Amino acid sequence: MSFLRRVRRVLADILTSKKAIATIGGVIAHQLGADPTTVIAITGYVVGQGIADHGKEAAKAAARAALEAAERAFVDKVKTGGALVVDKSGNPR
Repeated sequence: MSFLRRVRRVLADILTSKKAIATIGGVIAHQLGADPTTVIAITGYVVGQGIADHGKEAAKAAARAALEAAERAFVDKVKTGGALVVDKSGNPR
């Protein structure tokens, strides 16, 4: 894929995101003289979405790490002919 196509795809993804649409709406509302509480509410929404996205990515990374650890433990046990044991917290040993 060419560089310009990738840039166009990234820009399209960014401009169609909920955070970008809300931010653009907030800027337009501010320029049109909207009530400050409306602009603050839009800002709060955008910040909240950012925090939620951050937490979601952290949870995905933790799940990937746990899955990889379980797969490694399973493969190691299979190679040695042992039984896979999982402790109470769900971690393989």
